[in-house]
Amino acid sequence: MREKILYLHASAELYGADYVLLELVARLNKSKYEPIVLLPFRGPLYEKMLGLGVDVRILDFAVLRRQYFTLKGIIEFAYRLFVSTWKILQLVRKEKVAVIHTNTIAVFGGAFAAKLAGKPHVWQVMEIIVSPKALWKVSSWIVGAFSDRIAAISNAARDHLVLGYAGVAAKVKTVYHGVDSAVYHPLIDPAPIKKEFGLADGVPVIGMAARISPWKGQDCFLRAAAQVLQQFPKARFFVVGDVFPGNEKHRDEMMALIDELGIRDSVITPGFRSDLPQVMAAFDVFVLPSTLPEPNATVLLAAMGMGKPVVATATGGTLETVIDRETGILVSPGQPDYMANAIVELLQDPQKRKQYGDAGRVRQESVFSIAAYASQIQDFYRTILLEKAKSK
Repeated sequence: MREKILYLHASAELYGADYVLLELVARLNKSKYEPIVLLPFRGPLYEKMLGLGVDVRILDFAVLRRQYFTLKGIIEFAYRLFVSTWKILQLVRKEKVAVIHTNTIAVFGGAFAAKLAGKPHVWQVMEIIVSPKALWKVSSWIVGAFSDRIAAISNAARDHLVLGYAGVAAKVKTVYHGVDSAVYHPLIDPAPIKKEFGLADGVPVIGMAARISPWKGQDCFLRAAAQVLQQFPKARFFVVGDVFPGNEKHRDEMMALIDELGIRDSVITPGFRSDLPQVMAAFDVFVLPSTLPEPNATVLLAAMGMGKPVVATATGGTLETVIDRETGILVSPGQPDYMANAIVELLQDPQKRKQYGDAGRVRQESVFSIAAYASQIQDFYRTILLEKAKSK
């Protein structure tokens, strides 16, 4: 008899955390586990899950977002959390779910429903909450108090969680996630993307990919681009990704900055792309300009898997991912001058680009494997189900 695993996730898009959940579910041992995926709305992830033949459902459950960071918002969130926790609990009982797996700190309902139903709960920590400090402390306590096992995607994420609530230490383990090396690899032909965007051979292409958000550093990347263009005037810069619905102002601010810097003809903003491996194939350098600590950016692992030399800000899990001066160059966050200098250094040295890119590919395959990640998470399930059986 297969054990049912209920997954809760905060989004239905196809950014880093969404991709990791999709790959995990795809790699489940289907002879042992039957996944049910619960998403808050329809989107690309929903369609991908359907394509895998997964039981995926929509429930408008409470997801903690900045819009709730007011007194009125807290009251609204508390009400939505109460209602959605009750609905999740009914689903757990009706479907005889064996394990609940919450894929983000932003969703509490699955953990509370698991506690009420007496079911094991696994919490995947893919965030480093810096502010507000009260939220960091409270969420760290909730994760510790309402989990049987906790998987943090980097030592940085794990240590920050433990610093927020020491009681979580016995339950949390670092489990590096990864990407599929057969999907993100160096042999993808960049010609179709170069043709689509009119990129001539020999034109330097520098790119980043992330949701458009202040902390993701698009502004720093663009300011660095303006400086790089002084030495490489033919260079082109990709800013791949879009805003979360309701945050369109961030896109408008980004486009205004492009105009302010006078670099509109040199910047390509294609929005969200489902063909990210093909787009990234055209990059000569990949940049991760995040201004706050990244837990462990999936897109950075993807770039390394594709053999791209990287320039990344020295924060959070990135310090574990990138080996400075071996797989890329680490720079201080929020410093476009340093970022521009690193990009120029790589553009001026094709041999160094290849050296860093090759080393990054080796590191991604050996340390950041999505198959190894899925195997370790399933070990969590096996262990807690055995513990549950012995306790009866």
